[in-house]
Amino acid sequence: MSSSTTPQETTSTATVVAPYPPQNLLKGALIATVRGAPNPSQTYVVPFQYNPQTLSRTLTPSYYRERSERFTGPAKQTIDVTVQLEASGSPDDALGNGVLAYLAALEMMINPSSTDLETYVSDTQSNKMKAVPPLAPRSLFVWGPNRLLPVRLTSMTATEKLFGPNLSPIVADVALKMELYPFKEADDKDYQLLLTNLKLLETLRADVPTTGADLGVDVASAL
Repeated sequence: MSSSTTPQETTSTATVVAPYPPQNLLKGALIATVRGAPNPSQTYVVPFQYNPQTLSRTLTPSYYRERSERFTGPAKQTIDVTVQLEASGSPDDALGNGVLAYLAALEMMINPSSTDLETYVSDTQSNKMKAVPPLAPRSLFVWGPNRLLPVRLTSMTATEKLFGPNLSPIVADVALKMELYPFKEADDKDYQLLLTNLKLLETLRADVPTTGADLGVDVASAL
């Protein structure tokens, strides 16, 4: 497998969608890239304006069989976060669009492009053999330097709270549900990210002391 693209390379000339967060803090983000895109300009970076206060993860082991001592790949993982958006001080606020650009960028991570959809519908109606459904974008979830994960967005719930004169939302909470990209379907880049994540987990695990813990029982015979 070839080495993966670093976040700096991926986002250097990418489109960053407002409202943009302050520069003095690490920010979580979602990054969407058109699959097979020839250049980073077809990458959209959606930084979280405010880092969510909580992040929920559920991990399910990928056993070879139901009662097996072998793994078929990394644990399946789902991630739930709620992102708070507000238009105050953003370029969209001056245009009267509120947080619509931010919402649109997130929505396009779970929608085909209009061009791809028109081509697919046209090919389907023409009974062409090449009527292939549009590709979903390749999505990355960024949560600090130790977590850069390939994901699929499985659900997005937007709660719009305040509206401007033209009914554009000014404040919104967006609940995002994601799943770690399945190991068996991963291409080379996603495989490298999954592998890197496992190596980081191994490095972090090494910080846990293996001796000296007083459990109150003798476990030597069980090891």
